[in-house]
Amino acid sequence: FKLQDKRQVWVKDDEEGFKRGDVTGEEGNSLKVKYGDGGVAKVPKKDTVPANPAKFDGVSDCSDLSPLNKAAVFHNLKVRYDEDLIHTYSGLFLVVINPYHWIPIYTDEMVQMYRGKRRNEVHPHVFAIADEAYRAMIQNKQNQSMLITGESGAGKTENTKKVIQYLAIIAGKASEGGTLEKQILQANPMMEAFGNAKTNKNDNSSRFGKFIRVQFNAGGMICGCTIQVYLLEKSRVVHQGVNERTFHIFYQLLKGASDSDKKKYFLLPARQYNYFKDKNSIKCKTLNDEKEWDHTKKSFNILGVSEDERDAILRLVSGILLVGNIRFKSSYGSDGANIINRDVVEQIAQLWGLSAEKFELAIIKPRIKAGGEVVQKH
Repeated sequence: FKLQDKRQVWVKDDEEGFKRGDVTGEEGNSLKVKYGDGGVAKVPKKDTVPANPAKFDGVSDCSDLSPLNKAAVFHNLKVRYDEDLIHTYSGLFLVVINPYHWIPIYTDEMVQMYRGKRRNEVHPHVFAIADEAYRAMIQNKQNQSMLITGESGAGKTENTKKVIQYLAIIAGKASEGGTLEKQILQANPMMEAFGNAKTNKNDNSSRFGKFIRVQFNAGGMICGCTIQVYLLEKSRVVHQGVNERTFHIFYQLLKGASDSDKKKYFLLPARQYNYFKDKNSIKCKTLNDEKEWDHTKKSFNILGVSEDERDAILRLVSGILLVGNIRFKSSYGSDGANIINRDVVEQIAQLWGLSAEKFELAIIKPRIKAGGEVVQKH
């Protein structure tokens, strides 16, 4: 007798996306399909795509699937995901799915496991991609680029940090306490404090893009790093959606500041700031703002931010929050405005080292250039 796999197909399904079943018969443009739960259905051929034999379930590279279609790829990723195998190759690409819980696969021991190994010698992992890029740079003497992309909450920020972690260990002195490597690793917490925020999809969403250029010497050791940031979502400072927050740094400062700092920077209870639109989202369940403030301060120290620079940064942060508390009333026949609470203006001016009078004029009587003449508006 001859053994052969039953013909299987994926059928479009409103609830599950696709359901796999055995083809038991064919009538014109329709197929009779028996599902794994025992159900039988007659479906149009156009709503089906071929399925792979079960032996291909969970393969480490989706390009090994034949036939290759959306349903087959999704099923393969799901099989691996259910086993906490969140990394899967798709040809030259690596697909990483956010597990939404901690998996111990980014330890220093894992770094050594992937160090210098060919891709086919180890399981799919972001470390394998990083090592492949590093070896190609060393051997071919050419720059290498890694593009990390995905929707909000997919894990772009976390995977970027893992690539930096890997390079800092294999091509630096991170494990020995090297200062440069520490600075590269600690740049992320500070960038996240000023550029990340809670959204409906992700409690630590990067609201900016970044291009990180790691520089190596002729011996393959890290000798420098530059970080270029762009497209910061500045509008989030003054407006956030329901269940969303503005940038982490504001909440960290308010929660972690000492009593003397609260007095020095004129800090108020968080609910008194108008720029925090959703008062119920001030506290985020998955983030400890007080501990994150400690991490941010540690980043300041490691990156060599001086006390004067730190003071200037915090004065700006506090002043920005206070700007949202300035209250106005109409004047000049409703065409102009006056400031009601001038004490807030004086606090901002003191924080920013400005003249309170000039700052007030800049707000309520801005100057515009009309041709070659500067005109002050009411």
